[in-house]
Amino acid sequence: MRTMSITIDERLYTLLKKTAGARGMSRYIAEALQEKLQSSEQSLYREYISAKEDRDRQEVLSDWDGIEAEGWR
Repeated sequence: MRTMSITIDERLYTLLKKTAGARGMSRYIAEALQEKLQSSEQSLYREYISAKEDRDRQEVLSDWDGIEAEGWR
Protein backbone atom coordinates (compact mmCIF):
# COMPACT_ATOMS: atom_id res chain seq x y z
CA MET A 1 0.00 0.00 0.00
CA ARG A 2 1.21 3.53 -0.80
CA THR A 3 0.57 6.86 0.84
CA MET A 4 0.11 9.94 -1.30
CA SER A 5 -0.82 13.55 -0.91
CA ILE A 6 -3.41 15.16 -3.17
CA THR A 7 -4.83 18.63 -3.49
CA ILE A 8 -8.57 19.05 -3.96
CA ASP A 9 -10.98 21.91 -3.99
CA GLU A 10 -12.46 22.83 -0.58
CA ARG A 11 -16.02 22.16 -1.73
CA LEU A 12 -15.05 18.69 -2.95
CA TYR A 13 -13.26 17.95 0.32
CA THR A 14 -16.32 18.95 2.33
CA LEU A 15 -18.56 16.75 0.21
CA LEU A 16 -16.11 13.83 0.45
CA LYS A 17 -15.89 14.15 4.23
CA LYS A 18 -19.67 14.34 4.50
CA THR A 19 -20.14 11.31 2.24
CA ALA A 20 -17.31 9.03 3.37
CA GLY A 21 -16.63 10.28 6.86
CA ALA A 22 -13.27 11.49 8.16
CA ARG A 23 -11.96 7.95 8.62
CA GLY A 24 -13.35 6.57 5.37
CA MET A 25 -12.00 9.07 2.86
CA SER A 26 -8.97 7.04 1.76
CA ARG A 27 -11.04 3.93 1.15
CA TYR A 28 -13.72 5.93 -0.64
CA ILE A 29 -11.16 7.60 -2.92
CA ALA A 30 -9.41 4.28 -3.62
CA GLU A 31 -12.69 2.58 -4.55
CA ALA A 32 -13.81 5.48 -6.75
CA LEU A 33 -10.43 5.56 -8.49
CA GLN A 34 -10.46 1.79 -9.02
CA GLU A 35 -13.93 1.99 -10.55
CA LYS A 36 -12.92 4.86 -12.84
CA LEU A 37 -9.74 3.11 -13.98
CA GLN A 38 -11.56 -0.15 -14.68
CA SER A 39 -14.17 1.72 -16.68
CA SER A 40 -11.47 3.50 -18.69
CA GLU A 41 -9.62 0.24 -19.31
CA GLN A 42 -12.80 -1.50 -20.46
CA SER A 43 -13.66 1.40 -22.75
CA LEU A 44 -10.18 1.39 -24.27
CA TYR A 45 -10.40 -2.38 -24.84
CA ARG A 46 -13.81 -2.03 -26.54
CA GLU A 47 -12.40 0.68 -28.82
CA TYR A 48 -9.42 -1.53 -29.64
CA ILE A 49 -11.69 -4.45 -30.58
CA SER A 50 -13.89 -2.13 -32.65
CA ALA A 51 -10.89 -0.77 -34.55
CA LYS A 52 -9.52 -4.27 -35.05
CA GLU A 53 -12.82 -5.42 -36.57
CA ASP A 54 -13.24 -2.33 -38.80
CA ARG A 55 -12.50 -3.70 -42.28
CA ASP A 56 -12.12 -0.25 -43.87
CA ARG A 57 -9.55 0.71 -41.25
CA GLN A 58 -7.67 -2.56 -41.72
CA GLU A 59 -7.62 -2.03 -45.48
CA VAL A 60 -6.11 1.43 -45.10
CA LEU A 61 -3.53 0.10 -42.63
CA SER A 62 -2.60 -2.75 -44.96
CA ASP A 63 -1.75 -0.17 -47.64
CA TRP A 64 1.18 0.84 -45.42
CA ASP A 65 2.51 -2.72 -44.99
CA GLY A 66 4.71 -2.55 -48.06
CA ILE A 67 6.44 0.69 -47.10
CA GLU A 68 9.82 0.35 -45.48
CA ALA A 69 10.90 2.91 -42.93
CA GLU A 70 14.59 2.44 -43.73
CA GLY A 71 16.04 5.14 -45.89
CA TRP A 72 13.52 7.77 -44.71
CA ARG A 73 15.94 9.42 -42.34
